Amino acid sequence: NIEDCYMLQTIRGLQIPTSFAKLKIVTCPRLASLQLDACTSLKTLIVDGCDSLCTLDGSHSLASVKEVSIYKNPVLASVELHSCHALEKLSIRDCPALASWKGFRSLTGILSLKVLNSPGFVPSWQSAAQQIEEEGHEFTMPLKHLDIDDNEFLSMPICRQLTSLQDLTIRGVLHTPSDKIDILTDNHKA
Repeated sequence: NIEDCYMLQTIRGLQIPTSFAKLKIVTCPRLASLQLDACTSLKTLIVDGCDSLCTLDGSHSLASVKEVSIYKNPVLASVELHSCHALEKLSIRDCPALASWKGFRSLTGILSLKVLNSPGFVPSWQSAAQQIEEEGHEFTMPLKHLDIDDNEFLSMPICRQLTSLQDLTIRGVLHTPSDKIDILTDNHKA
């Protein structure tokens, strides 16, 4: 754990032992750069309360990560998780500036997705999904649990393929209820 490090400004993967399975970074308000290049054994990544963090760059080293939680990072604008084929659980909360998501194609194993108070997340995923669709590629996720506060997520073409969805929670904070939830089928529970 890296907690309450008020003066810490940078973390580079080479500073973190490659055998770490869990990395929890909490309340590091000056942390502006997080590069996880050498963290090849990481299974769980938690980044919480890093007020100066603009980019989370896992690039091509996080192939084994199963869980990523990103909470209360007000200026985080970009997440790069290009090689996260093992990712099963993704939670993003209170990241209002998040507008760029790179590595969308690698997220083919997500079982649980929770996105709250992060209004830029849905447009960034819509853009990434549209690019994949325009390139003629198929993209599916075996998503079982979805917890969102932006019902625009359900209007994404990728949601038509969520046949494994078992639990859906819509908190309704960002948008008023509308007819955009009509994509649910008999295989889904609302």
